Amino acid sequence: MCEVFEEVRREALEQGIERGIEQGIERGIEQGIERERLSNVRSLMTNLQMSVQDVLAALGVPASEWPAYLAMIQSEDLGA
Repeated sequence: MCEVFEEVRREALEQGIERGIEQGIERGIEQGIERERLSNVRSLMTNLQMSVQDVLAALGVPASEWPAYLAMIQSEDLGA
């Protein structure tokens, strides 16, 4: 009986670890995309003298995500 319990516990632990790794990879990809998009926004603002709103619209960033990008850009401007 103890061996069965131990096997179930070990399998559950392995599944949890695998799920955690998958979630970590997904989050890392999301963060990379976000950083690259923010870099693109910054470049377009500087090189084309566009407002952040114009850049976000041109890049096709959904309006629902604009507040997050505005906050990130403002935080960069403040040196945070």
